[in-house]
Amino acid sequence: MLKNPTMEKLRAKVSPEDKILMEESFALSNRIHFLLEKHHMTQRQLAGKLGKTESEVSKWLSGGHNFTSHTLIKIGIAIGERIYTLPNKSENQLEEVHHLARH
Repeated sequence: MLKNPTMEKLRAKVSPEDKILMEESFALSNRIHFLLEKHHMTQRQLAGKLGKTESEVSKWLSGGHNFTSHTLIKIGIAIGERIYTLPNKSENQLEEVHHLARH
């Protein structure tokens, strides 16, 4: 594959920290896309549950959004499954999230 020299110069200037931030941002976006498909939910449905516009949710899921933990929790509740897991969180607590999402 041919590489664009200008793009390669730009990539070389990105700090290791910024590379990690970008990778994690895209990983969160990919996880949300995966969960939407898994739960047969559209971005429009997610937006409706969050009280947001579809274009705002679409922008979030483009991979460059800096999610807050609050927003990720709200998205997880709307979908019915956590976006990420934390050590020492029990399955009972996860069931509470599913219950909240249904009511």
